[in-house]
This record gives sequence, structure tokens and C-alpha cells, in this order.
Amino acid sequence: MRLWLAECSRVLKDGAPVVVFTDWRQLALTTDALQCADLTSRGIAVWDKTEGVRPQQGLFRNQAEYAVWRSKGGMPTIWRAPVLPGVIREKLGEADKHQLIAKPTDLMRQLV
Repeated sequence: MRLWLAECSRVLKDGAPVVVFTDWRQLALTTDALQCADLTSRGIAVWDKTEGVRPQQGLFRNQAEYAVWRSKGGMPTIWRAPVLPGVIREKLGEADKHQLIAKPTDLMRQLV
């Protein structure tokens, strides 16, 4: 992860945003790799996948992923975007299940 993020950092323009999705198992590794790539921390948002995810008896429901937000250096101070919530609750619909790590189109639309 450090290698491909370093390459991303190399080719990004100054001020470019970066969002990487991860789950709780890889959150620390992901933030460390982003730090190693010299990308500036901007925050983290939670994607609440709702209760539709498969439960496992005796364990917490894995219904959250994290969108770790960074940028290459400083970002423009003039934005025309609204303030986004820290938790985005969006169910993955059948129409969006094109791959194993699919994300809802509406979620991605909000982040972009």
C-alpha cells in the first residue's frame, strides 16, 4: 500500500484530494501508509452500510467502512461544496454490486 500511495502522491497535483476506503481491520495500516506517502490529513468519515450486512453471531456487525481523506499539500480555501456529515448512512443496492468491494453510487456522488 505504501508503494502505490507513494506513486499516487508523486503524480498528484498540489491540493489534490485523496479518499481511501478501509475497514476497521486495516484502518491503522491505511492511515500509516497515507502518512508515509506524505499526504496531508484532512479527516475521516464513516460509511454506515446499514443493517443489511451479514451478521456474525457473538461479534459486532461489520456495517461500517471508513473514508480516510487526505490531500497533497494544502487545499484551496474557497470551496463551493456543502459541509458533509461525518457519518453517511447508505445501503448498497443491487444495482451497485458490480464487484466485491462495491460502493453505493449515491455515497460516491456525495464524496465527489
